[in-house]
Order: sequence, then structure tokens, then C-alpha cells
Amino acid sequence: MLAFEAQQHLVGLLKLGTPLNQVYDQTKQFIAERNPGLAERVHSSFGFGIGCSHKEDLLSINSSNKANKVEGGMVFHVRITFKDVEKDKRKSAIAIGDTVAVNGDGSTQYLTAAVPRKYQQISYKLEDEDEE
Repeated sequence: MLAFEAQQHLVGLLKLGTPLNQVYDQTKQFIAERNPGLAERVHSSFGFGIGCSHKEDLLSINSSNKANKVEGGMVFHVRITFKDVEKDKRKSAIAIGDTVAVNGDGSTQYLTAAVPRKYQQISYKLEDEDEE
């Protein structure tokens, strides 16, 4: 699945000294090379740093965050989201995410590695209510 591959690519880009906008731009390019239509449907952010606040806006992984770079000890919630994906005449969103630590030596560690990942365990389908 492209979302999973893109997330793996994104985590691979979380190298010491890499600006967060490059992580976003290169991940979006990775998606565009595989499926240009889905590249137009990605969210404007591929995650954020976790620190004193649950969501550190200064560490957002987006195309405009040129000032902040990956450093050892940082923790990110990374996610790939495709919005308005149409299947069987219905629009849906597809999202996959993990929490990843960047260690001082530059290696990455999935903090959510023990969370179930099989499609049947993590997928949700919301049914429309019938109108009376």
C-alpha cells in the first residue's frame, strides 16, 4: 500500500540535520512518482514533533517549515493522509501513522511498533444512517 511505503520513506528521511520541509517535499515527491493523483490528495502536513505540548507546531513536517531541522532526541508523530479518495462512488480518507524517536546517533526507533498493523485490525468503515 502506498501510504505505508510513503511512511517508511518519510521515516528514512528523518536524518540528523535534515530540514523538516525537505522531509515533507521529498515524501510528497515519492508519492507523486508512484501515483500523481494521490499526490494531489495528501494532507498539508505529514506529522509533528511531540514535546512539552502534544503537538509542537514549530516541529510540523510541512513544506513551509524551513527553519527547523531533525535533531537527536526528537520524537515525531508521523502520518500520511490521503483525503477525498474515491472508491465505489464514495469519498474516504486513508491515514496511517506512527510515533518515531530520532536517537542521538541518527537512528530511528518506532515507539508504536507493538501496535497492531494488519488492515483488519486498524480499518474502520462508517455506515451512513438511513433516512426515514
